[in-house]
Order: sequence, then structure tokens, then C-alpha cells
Amino acid sequence: MLLNRIIPRLSLLTFLLPLISAQVCAQETGRLSGLVHNPTGAPQAGIVIVLTNQVTTASREVNSGPDGSFSTKLRAGAYRVTVKPPYAAKFDKDKVYGPYAIARGDTLENVIVVAGSEIKVDIPVEEIKAEKIPALESDRPVGFAGDKSVASSPQTSRDRREARDR
Repeated sequence: MLLNRIIPRLSLLTFLLPLISAQVCAQETGRLSGLVHNPTGAPQAGIVIVLTNQVTTASREVNSGPDGSFSTKLRAGAYRVTVKPPYAAKFDKDKVYGPYAIARGDTLENVIVVAGSEIKVDIPVEEIKAEKIPALESDRPVGFAGDKSVASSPQTSRDRREARDR
């Protein structure tokens, strides 16, 4: 008889516990969204945005959609925003990206994600042009200084020989 009362309560608790924990976890997240565009203002699709938590160093990658937009849920905290090559972000140091955000060239630091709210960040990007590496002479090792050598001074005494300074 006692088991008849306990089993329904345990099954109800088993059902409600995951729902309650999911609700608690959802309250700890915020949303970071925005638009990725090139210098002319046209949206850029397929750009990989890297979001790194500045405290835990955990990172997440998000791709921009066909219209250049991106959106993701993140745990509350301070984040660093960058993009992966062959593109580089070009954040303007004079533009305000958030109350504590600091633009440092291709990196935006201190983007604060607050639980239950959404932060919007527009990311200007520029394609990085790959520079060709000049070809080396194949018969010479790297760091080869050349064939010339400096002769040592002549020996002045029988038991002593001067050696040049290195």
C-alpha cells in the first residue's frame, strides 16, 4: 500500500526534474547575433566566427548565413570575437560595440553576454590576400652565408697563434 503511493510520486519527480534543470540552464544563457559584411557593406555568407570565453577559454564557431547573419546561444560571460582565415575582421576602434567592448584590429574583446538578453555585433571583414613566398636556391641550405672567408692573422710566435674574434 505504501508502494502504491511512492511509485507515482517518484515517476512524477523523474519527469519534472529534467524539465526544471533545463529551465535553470536556460536562464544562464544569452544570445549573441549580428551581421557579417565586407567593406562596401554587402553581407558575407559562410564566414566562420570564433567566439571565445575570456575566462574559461572555451570557444565556439558559428557560420554566417546566406544573408550574412549569425546567431548563437552562449553562457553568460565576457567573450572575444574573431573570424577564421581567409578572412580577417576589421573592427573600428572608434565605434562602440558594447559598453565594455574593446576593438583591437581583428579582435573584439570584452563582449559581455548577459543571461536572458541578446547582444548584437556587426562584423566588418576583409579577405586576406595570400603572399607568395620567394623561392630559395635549392643547392644552398637555409642560412648559408656564402663562400667568402676571412683569413686569420699570420702566426707571430712559435707557440702561440691568434684566433680572430667571433
